[in-house]
This record gives sequence, C-alpha cells and structure tokens, in this order.
Amino acid sequence: MRAFLNYSNNSGGPVTVFPYVNVAPYKSMHDAVCNLSQDKMVPFIIISFHENDHIDQCGPMASSIHKMNTCFQAHAPCTLGILVDRNSRLGMCNGYNSNQFFHVGIFFIGGPDDREALALGIRMSKRPNTRVSLFRFVVMSKKPCKSKIELAREEWEEAERDTMLDEGLIDEFKSMRYVNGNVSWYEILVEDGVEVLDAIHNLEGNYDLVIVGKRHDIGSLNDEEMSNFIENAEILGFFGDMLSSKDFCLGMVPVLVTRCAGVIR
Repeated sequence: MRAFLNYSNNSGGPVTVFPYVNVAPYKSMHDAVCNLSQDKMVPFIIISFHENDHIDQCGPMASSIHKMNTCFQAHAPCTLGILVDRNSRLGMCNGYNSNQFFHVGIFFIGGPDDREALALGIRMSKRPNTRVSLFRFVVMSKKPCKSKIELAREEWEEAERDTMLDEGLIDEFKSMRYVNGNVSWYEILVEDGVEVLDAIHNLEGNYDLVIVGKRHDIGSLNDEEMSNFIENAEILGFFGDMLSSKDFCLGMVPVLVTRCAGVIR
C-alpha cells in the first residue's frame, strides 16, 4: 500500500488511492471486486499472476490465485490486466531520475485485446521520461482469404470494422510522435504464428514493461491450436505466455496481458 500511496503523492496528476479490504474466500473474491468496479465505473482491473516471484508456486495459495484469475477473466465487467512479474528488477529500483527513461514495448497483432494494450501505451507515452515502442505484426497468409460471398454479411462487416478500429488506433499512436519524440513503431511481415514467435525472439531489448493482448487469431493458426505447446495459455494466451517465459529476455521483464471485456471472435 505504501507503493500506491507514494505513486499517488508523486504522480503529478489527479491520482487518488482508496484502500479497500476484501475478506472473502478466494472462490468468491472476484464477485466483490467486480461489483465494486461496476459501482465505481472502473475501466481497468489489474490482478497478479499466480506464478509471480512472491508466491509459493507449489503451495495452496498459488492454486487458489490461479482459480481466482480464471474467475476474473470470466466475470470482469471491464478490461482486465494480468501482471506477470516473476524476476524483474523493478522491485529493486528506487525510482527513475529525470535522466532515465521507462521503456514500454507493445506487441500488436490485432483485435480488441491488443487495442486495449495499445490504448494503455498511448496514455503512457504522454508521461515524461516514458518511451513506448510499438511492434506491429502484419499477417500475410499463404492461404487465399475467403471472399465476401463466402463469408456471412455480419462476419464480413465485423472483420472490416475490427480492421478499421485497429488502423485508427495505430494512426493515433503514430500522431504522438508530433506531441513528443518518445514513441516509435515498427511493422513486421509474418505468414503464421510460428514466424511471429521467431520475430519476437529477435526483438529482445531493454524493456521495463511489455504489454500484449491475450487473444489473437492469426490466419489458420490461432491461440487455441498453439496453446497445446505451452502451460499458461488459459490465463495469459499464447503470446503472453511466451513473452513472460525465460525464452524472452531471460524472463526478467514484467509482462502485462490485457483482456477486453466481452466475447472475442
């Protein structure tokens, strides 16, 4: 709580902290939090990952938090963020001075969850001494796309609307370059999920935080099919789990996985 109060006192903006104590079983704790978020019209909930370094991974607490996280994803009325922070250096840091940058990396593939991640990055970029890098993956499928005739009218219109929302938010991010020089973006052409993974391995850097959406659909290879190869796909999604593993930056970078409220197709 001291960390939150310190942030409130030094944020330089209208940030107020209201401590809230919830005494409830883990299996129903999400109900109280979700009800409170609805009453206060909260747009964003952040919860801790069950394998973070301060939690006994083999004990009953980790299992309880894992189940609680699943309940949050099923019932959260707003955007949910799961913070994975196993071995990062942020806990040992005494704060950033005026000459240091906080570097945020956003991995964007497309869809509502990634748009939530990018929207958060846009807000972060407005803060002094914060550098935000956007890595956008453009999927060039080898397989021919279905024509408008083959798709139902509703599906086609939804896909078109989704693409327009992606492009609009990316354009907004690019415009931040003219407000401050702390944003950069890169477009990476890939053909499937495997190439996305290879590209991510090549994008390791000195990030203080990485943000990615949970759910994606990359051509014929989607999260559900790829999740058979990893352990925490149910909670973090395929790419969130990969970014938080030791295979990326030795697992030393905290990862925030965002999940938009509602059902994604």
